[in-house]
Amino acid sequence: MIKEFYDYYNRGREEKRYERCKVEFLRSKIIIEEYLQTNNQTILDMGGGAGYYSFWLSEKGHQVHLRDIVPLHIEQARDRNSNTKNKLSSIEVGNATKIDFPENYFDAVLLLGPLYHLQNKDDRTATLQECKRVLKKSGQIFAVCIPRTASYIDGFSDDLFNDDLFLANVNNVIATGKHTDLRAGKFTNAYFHKPAEFIKEIEEAGLVFEKLLNIEGPFKVIKDFDLKFEEPKFRDFYLKMAKLIEEDDSLMGMASHLMAIIRKR
Repeated sequence: MIKEFYDYYNRGREEKRYERCKVEFLRSKIIIEEYLQTNNQTILDMGGGAGYYSFWLSEKGHQVHLRDIVPLHIEQARDRNSNTKNKLSSIEVGNATKIDFPENYFDAVLLLGPLYHLQNKDDRTATLQECKRVLKKSGQIFAVCIPRTASYIDGFSDDLFNDDLFLANVNNVIATGKHTDLRAGKFTNAYFHKPAEFIKEIEEAGLVFEKLLNIEGPFKVIKDFDLKFEEPKFRDFYLKMAKLIEEDDSLMGMASHLMAIIRKR
């Protein structure tokens, strides 16, 4: 990984990101819970940050192994693990392109971050193939990408029409998929997919693509969304609406994240 990536995540903000991205985390949990095949599974949370989903799944009775390439995230996860009843099975620094587990080890793999941090297609393919290798037959992968239009939508929701550096990055993202934001403190280098491109990469890696789901829906264009989402009635309504349109191809570009449900043959 490049220096900018580590500089971004070494700020320590990932540990509490669920407090800032509530609709993403709630919807991701809803999707994972719906599509996980059985209880008491052995799960790899690859690139799982400080372990938000790992600890949630452990509390539900699964055997969870957390891997992340950022040492700070692993330190944060170990601190939490030492003070929790439902401990993770293992917590180690790990690279998604070379996973430190034997073949056919896991029932499911969460790949909720690595694919959009790898700008090189060969690295994304290697990651998918590594997940396939460590997955049991008929096992599942939950893989997330950021859609190509995510920054484009940010321009309207955040009133960035006068920001020349933002505009330069959006032009580059739309043309190449590569997100390289030169504004200080903004989201680090990444790769944003077109939905069809994401599906093609999954299938080229020898995996079975099942469906692509819109995680958040069009929340970025809703005025005062964060305040409204704090209200239980609005939150319940929005989550129902997000479920209603999660497979609608015409709205995939309005999401901040898309989740693919994938199986090993």
